[in-house]
Amino acid sequence: MKILHITYSMGYGGIETMLINIVNEQIKENHEIHVLTINDIVDTKLVKRLDPRVKFHCIKRKVKSKNILDILKLNNYIRKYNPDIIHTHTSTIIKYIFPPFRKKVCTTQHAMCRNTDAKYLAKSTHVFAISNVVKESITTQINKHVDVVYNGIPINQIESKKHKEKPSTFNIVQVSRLFHDVKGQDIIIMAARHLKENGYTNFHIDFIGDGDSKEYLVQLVEKYQLSDLISFLGSKSQEFIFKNLSQYDLAIQASRREGFGLTVAEAMSARTPVLVSEHPSLLEVIDQGRYGYYFKNYDPINCAQRIEHIINNPKERLDIAEEGYQRVCQLFNIETTAQKYIEYYNKIIEKTDASYKK
Repeated sequence: MKILHITYSMGYGGIETMLINIVNEQIKENHEIHVLTINDIVDTKLVKRLDPRVKFHCIKRKVKSKNILDILKLNNYIRKYNPDIIHTHTSTIIKYIFPPFRKKVCTTQHAMCRNTDAKYLAKSTHVFAISNVVKESITTQINKHVDVVYNGIPINQIESKKHKEKPSTFNIVQVSRLFHDVKGQDIIIMAARHLKENGYTNFHIDFIGDGDSKEYLVQLVEKYQLSDLISFLGSKSQEFIFKNLSQYDLAIQASRREGFGLTVAEAMSARTPVLVSEHPSLLEVIDQGRYGYYFKNYDPINCAQRIEHIINNPKERLDIAEEGYQRVCQLFNIETTAQKYIEYYNKIIEKTDASYKK
């Protein structure tokens, strides 16, 4: 099967990380796979993580450019390659694909569906959602069948915790873009402030990631004199994260908005306990609290209370983390994700061939 994946960029982000993992798994089945990026945002370190058999191409469009030549380059590539399946990873990409090619297009919606997304998803032959919550956000806006394919992670690449309790500092991590309006780092900082005011100082929080909110978040840490308790480690490679997640006693995801929560699943696969905001997509990952902890949305005091509970109940958190590891192995394995997409591709091709014969 000839598969063409299209995305806007190849920079550090959830979509790009997921895409690399999927194509590296799909290529093992001897499919011919191309990855095409539209914009000129390409991190060569990420490209090098692609299996050498995957063909990578970049249109090199300037972000938000309306140059018709870029659209022609994209469609000429499709015409030349003639893929069996075109898999786009952002809804709006389909507007650049000429109508004759759209019968081959399937799209994965990686975030909650907005009005703009719904408009373009309606043009796609087949739509995937990364969670049931995302699926519901689509189907309430357009009358279209949507299949859920959970994002998968390469579990065998993630070092897993050996359950030995550390007697010293309780180490906490959040892995996410520093974009507090979405990812909620400010909530975690305010929770740390509350813990400190209540006499808890034997913890440390690492934020892994970069983004537009860094200056604001650093100022917030300095304002409440939390610099000894909170560090900003910047962006780290997937290899670094997979190697070090198991060294933490707790991973927090405090998102205000989230489509799935890939970093939560990654922490669970390291047997690291997780604490998430009470967002439906994150609760879906931990099965409503069965495989992890959660706190009230936007509530730093309740977040602090849950951290305090987790610190004081080591056996409980490790038992839950072990059960969470088993859940990830069953539902969120990259091998399962890649195989499900292949199965759906075959169904789409059968329908497309049938429509051409008519």
